[in-house]
Amino acid sequence: PPVFFKPPPPPRLPFQADMYGKLIRMFKITPDGLLEAHRDIASPHMIDNLDYDESSGSIVASATPFPYLSAKIIMGDNTVVNPGGLTIFPPDSTTSLSSSSATPPPSSEAALDLLQDGKALSMISTGIVWGDSMVLGSPFKPGVAVCITATSAPSKAV
Repeated sequence: PPVFFKPPPPPRLPFQADMYGKLIRMFKITPDGLLEAHRDIASPHMIDNLDYDESSGSIVASATPFPYLSAKIIMGDNTVVNPGGLTIFPPDSTTSLSSSSATPPPSSEAALDLLQDGKALSMISTGIVWGDSMVLGSPFKPGVAVCITATSAPSKAV
């Protein structure tokens, strides 16, 4: 008979963004069910809203290279243009993001920045990579920005 149940992959290590420390903090789960510090991954920027990309083993984070501009926007200055985008932490082979050693963890050394100048959409807080593009969102501006990641391709707000 056909099998309709597919067991889930081995559990991944929990992780969180430390915005002000510019870190991804990874944890192990102890036999008692508690979180225990495992590894920190440095980021080149303030990051937020992490997502694990199952297909590549990467962690994708929204990137804020100029946090002082974010503070101005939060305080109500809607004239500020704040660049931002995504930082992608691809897997490496030093330790595992998964509880088994089969899946390599993200690497800070090879982090890839996909940043836009803020003119298409300012103060990015979330986004996804979609083919050769990234789709970005902001809590302070309407719409989304679709940015083609190929060289010198223009960005456009939708």
